[in-house]
Amino acid sequence: MIPEMSRRLRLVLLTAAVAAGLAAAEAPVEEGAPAGPSARYAYFEVAGFLDDALPPVYLFEEEDDTLHALLGRVRRAGRDRTVDGLIVRVGSLAAGWGKVQELRRALEDCRDGGKEVVCVLDGGGTLSYYLATACDRIVLAPAGHLMLLGLRAEVIFAKGLLDKIGVKADFVQAGKFKGAGETLTRNEPSEAFRESLEVVLSDYYDQLLDGMARGRGMERAEAEALLKDGPFTAQQAREAGLVDDVLFCDQLVAQLESRRGGGVTVLRDYGLTRRPEPLAVGSMNLFSMLMGTSPGRARTPRG
Repeated sequence: MIPEMSRRLRLVLLTAAVAAGLAAAEAPVEEGAPAGPSARYAYFEVAGFLDDALPPVYLFEEEDDTLHALLGRVRRAGRDRTVDGLIVRVGSLAAGWGKVQELRRALEDCRDGGKEVVCVLDGGGTLSYYLATACDRIVLAPAGHLMLLGLRAEVIFAKGLLDKIGVKADFVQAGKFKGAGETLTRNEPSEAFRESLEVVLSDYYDQLLDGMARGRGMERAEAEALLKDGPFTAQQAREAGLVDDVLFCDQLVAQLESRRGGGVTVLRDYGLTRRPEPLAVGSMNLFSMLMGTSPGRARTPRG
């Protein structure tokens, strides 16, 4: 009886050792990672709407795609002693001003904490560039254009449409500048509505100029003049001092290695917390998408 148990124990231990060896052999190794000590840069991609939360039906989205999760990952990198810097690739942004400001402050906190923050711009407009000015360095792709065109606001007035279908909007306006209902009751903005909109745009414009002046080390008047001269090609942007270099992302890594005199490891999945789900959950998401309902999966805060 005892010899039989001993053989089983040896078999279990041998199986465990083989499994551990296979797991070690299959452990992911970053391609091109240097063998010796290297600087570590956390990599982030920022583009689109920067949603606060996932939609009710999210078949392909992940929890890490939310603004909350992105902020958590950036702040984590700022506190991580094993991370030397951040590479932030910024695409076209369609997010609100407040969301961009929150992310911008998080990047500034990383800079204040001693991390080197480098932005890679594929191109983009005023909002993308405003975010980029929170970084130590800005690199623009050779084929990219910097569409610095200032700020504008568009408001759609739908009274004419409602008139055509026989609908009349009925609102009680509580004050001179409480004009939200005007988009349904007028064909053009009132003076008070226009004034309130101009005040908001002026405030955003001041913040944009301050961010450019502080981030790029230029006078506010110089920043304003550049906004009036846009758009810029990549070479024009570099000559104007709006960006530091015209490089592709892989060229940036090579430049960082040259500057540091050693290897650079880019942590492309830094802070991601994607968790595998059984096929049944994915099937429920598909069924919910087809039926227009929510699968009701519990979600926990990330970051």
